[in-house]
Amino acid sequence: MSRHSLLDHIRRQIPDAPIAVACSGGMDSVVLADALARLAREVGCALRLIHVDHGLHADSASWS
Repeated sequence: MSRHSLLDHIRRQIPDAPIAVACSGGMDSVVLADALARLAREVGCALRLIHVDHGLHADSASWS
């Protein structure tokens, strides 16, 4: 499944709702958030990031 067809599939399920993604602020979450933000702009859908602090890193509280 291509990246566009994945977001198109999600948008067909709930067409007017933004896509919400949990983001801890760690490197992997930031990279994922950046890629999804670029893709969301390309296909014209709203994206919301929701900060989640798992407390797994000593600096995680400052990442929000």
